[in-house]
Formats: sequence, structure tokens, C-alpha cells
Amino acid sequence: MSNYVTDSHFRKFSPIDREYPIYELIEKDRVLLDISANDDGVIEVAIHEASVNRIFEFEQLNRILMEGRKLVENDME
Repeated sequence: MSNYVTDSHFRKFSPIDREYPIYELIEKDRVLLDISANDDGVIEVAIHEASVNRIFEFEQLNRILMEGRKLVENDME
């Protein structure tokens, strides 16, 4: 098994105690990271334990972060 991240996608999660939803990056059944905005509108990224020993190619990670940012910003409009 390769340590490279493959076949990941975002899943929207909307906790009732937050103003903005959270977008979780899922690979198989693992949450690798999530992107959201705090109540002040600051976009944040949280890295999850499932990312330990996982490898993102630089351009892939940049693309993932930009996609997540766009999803969050669309919800902030």
C-alpha cells in the first residue's frame, strides 16, 4: 500500500453550534483534514490523525486547500 493520498473528496458537515459548515477531506473512511471558517469568518484548516504518515504531493495539497477554501467561501456569501 502506498502512503500517497488518492481518491479523496470533500464531505460537508454542518454542526448546529457553528455559523459555517465544515468540509472534511475523506479518503476511504478516514478524515484527513477539514477546512472551515470560524465565527469571525477566518478560514481554518485542521489536520486529523489519519493524515499521519500520509503523503500529499505539493500540487495536490495546494489544489485540495484551494478547493476547500472555495467551498467555505461560497457558504460565507
